[in-house]
Amino acid sequence: MLYFAYGANTDPVGMTERCPRARLQGRATLAGYRLEFRREADVTPCNGASVEGLIWQITGDCLAALDAFEEYPEVYDRLRLPVRRAVGGDPAAWVYVMVPRPPLAPPNLAYLSTLRRGYTAHRLPTEQLNTALDRARDGTR
Repeated sequence: MLYFAYGANTDPVGMTERCPRARLQGRATLAGYRLEFRREADVTPCNGASVEGLIWQITGDCLAALDAFEEYPEVYDRLRLPVRRAVGGDPAAWVYVMVPRPPLAPPNLAYLSTLRRGYTAHRLPTEQLNTALDRARDGTR
């Protein structure tokens, strides 16, 4: 099964600790959503927007570990959504979406550093993080 990571699980160190059998499949795009911070990363439906992230091939044990890490179903719900890959079609992948959605709020520095490390390691656009951070600081949607 496939999992789309856009937050802390873009960090290779953390993802390896949580899901040692997960295999990175490459970068992907989640269309119709945008990245936001509610102390932690979230994706919110937004026409014309997209979120860049990673596709991981995961096992059932990994999905259970991710559910625990993401505090599913209390903090995040898990949806199967189509993602675009440069090669290999547009498969459905598990995506964690925060529910209920608390107000926008910036993350702490340690969490943000984890995301920056993951984005840098995989050449994901850090502008995506910066834009979401600016919106969270302003409290604007």
